[in-house]
Amino acid sequence: MDDQKPNSDDPFASDDTKIQEAEIVEDVAPTESPDGSSTLTDNTPSDAMNAPGEFNYLQNLQTQINLNIANIDRLKEEMQPIKEMISSYLENDSEYMEFTKKAKEASTEKGSRKKELMSQPNGRSMDEKLTKLKEEQNEANAMISQLLDEYRKTTGANEFEGPDGELRTIVMVAKLIRKTNLNRDN
Repeated sequence: MDDQKPNSDDPFASDDTKIQEAEIVEDVAPTESPDGSSTLTDNTPSDAMNAPGEFNYLQNLQTQINLNIANIDRLKEEMQPIKEMISSYLENDSEYMEFTKKAKEASTEKGSRKKELMSQPNGRSMDEKLTKLKEEQNEANAMISQLLDEYRKTTGANEFEGPDGELRTIVMVAKLIRKTNLNRDN
């Protein structure tokens, strides 16, 4: 092999030189910064920008989020005309439309009967019990979500063993909910 060093600005420099000058970078989970510290444990946005590595990580993360938002919006736009074509295709079939009409009538009759039954004392009582249990379940789900998030932050573990001995994976769900109506056709 040559002892000559190629010019570092030369795009045609040998692969061996590029590998020798490269830095090994490992995959980092989305909840960690490149230096291994958690970026989600600090609730103050300025903390993520104190270190240069943290700033670059945060900037890259924001870019990826924005790219995914744009991709989701683009896919929604592409799906809309296809959904309309399918709907039109189905509506142009007389047999399908007849079944749709019958189904709509049956659904209306079913809804009326359900309303009658649920307005009776026995139906109302069961419905109230179910509503109360659903509210309790929602509260319990919200509480366990907070507790598991705290457990994950405290221990760094993504698994939890329940009292039944079953090992469960902790899955955190995050989603964006629109706060403004910019870009919406209303």
